[in-house]
Amino acid sequence: MAIFRKAHLSDALKDLNEFYDRLRTEVEGFAPQVSEARLYGYGDDHQKFLDECTNLNHDQVERCIAHFKASVDSLKKLRGRHLKPQSDR
Repeated sequence: MAIFRKAHLSDALKDLNEFYDRLRTEVEGFAPQVSEARLYGYGDDHQKFLDECTNLNHDQVERCIAHFKASVDSLKKLRGRHLKPQSDR
């Protein structure tokens, strides 16, 4: 365990939250076109299609994963930035 100044961690936490939120949003996807319901076996049940399906952009998800991974990897740079106990003199 190590003691850190919160100021040293605030940027890292901000980046982690930002990139995680972006990744999560991309993985949640977006509503598909109701006109595609028939192509995927939902016939004219557009609402069921919208409730059960989402549209996902794989390229964007991979970009978000890369950004999130870089943010996680940057945490390794925190090593050595912790506070050292001060000896009594």
